[in-house]
Amino acid sequence: MAVPRICHAPNGCRRSCLPVPSAGRPPAGRPVRCKQLTGQSQRDLELYARIEAAVEHAARHDQDLATLAARSGYSDQSHLGRELKRVTGLPARQLRERMMQEEAFWLYRLLDAMAAET
Repeated sequence: MAVPRICHAPNGCRRSCLPVPSAGRPPAGRPVRCKQLTGQSQRDLELYARIEAAVEHAARHDQDLATLAARSGYSDQSHLGRELKRVTGLPARQLRERMMQEEAFWLYRLLDAMAAET
């Protein structure tokens, strides 16, 4: 049995966030609450999480893009490439080159180094 959690939304609501049983779909209000709380759609947040997982996996393992895409849950490397470009604005190869060379991409190098240590 699921234990209800109390939602502490910024607007002061204290409704129960107990999931409603349905045919494998989230409750209809969840995407709306997600948008109200974060300012991002649930779909965009899931996209960011997948890209972050792929980038973290790439930092730990030196693999080609096709293998990385398969291990990160993408259907193929072009799917990963499209989503990466949507999030960062750069193709995968150009992003990797800039991460290693340009000062403006220092945060990526830091994250890459932190992931390699763990």
